[in-house]
Amino acid sequence: IKSAPAKWLDKGTTMIERNAAHLLNLVNQILDLRKLESGKLQLNVVQGDALPLIKYLAESFQTIAESRDIKLHYLNTTEEIILDHDAEKLQRIISNLLSNAIKFTPACRDIYLMVDSQPNLLKLIVKDTGVGIPKKQLPNVFNRFFQAENEAINGQKGTGIGLALTKELVHLMGGAIQVVSQINKGTTFTVSLPVFKNASIKSNTTF
Repeated sequence: IKSAPAKWLDKGTTMIERNAAHLLNLVNQILDLRKLESGKLQLNVVQGDALPLIKYLAESFQTIAESRDIKLHYLNTTEEIILDHDAEKLQRIISNLLSNAIKFTPACRDIYLMVDSQPNLLKLIVKDTGVGIPKKQLPNVFNRFFQAENEAINGQKGTGIGLALTKELVHLMGGAIQVVSQINKGTTFTVSLPVFKNASIKSNTTF
């Protein structure tokens, strides 16, 4: 930027802002892991419709995916999903899974965010058609700082923090997460969250 401001000012400052946001997100995830270790990370649960948040995240990541020539499909057949949930932590879970899918999916392929709402269970499924994870490494993908030997697209190697935190947050919400994968065919993460309606009702939120 200093040597050629006319050429690099806009692109350079955008890159700086993006990388700074990524670094801040990484620091926040490390802090959340520390809070989980000490038992200080608490749920802020309210009863309400989680669907607007899920749709907002799908639309946000569709833009990111399109910038890399990836098609993100949002599949859902329900009009609302009323349950007790912590919106901030639900957002972190979905964002981490979608970010991970984009990271390991080549251009001109597809990613799917699927919502399966049942009376007592909410399933969030993130499926990609990327490079996949070696079978022998699947049991380790949720371990902290673990980096699979699969090759990230555009050299974007993971930190081994996002999936570890995702699993911890899912468990904090009383749920479970599973992963299946095939090399060169893709990976599917399935988050299962129990549906309770005991918390205080929140007002509608616009994203």
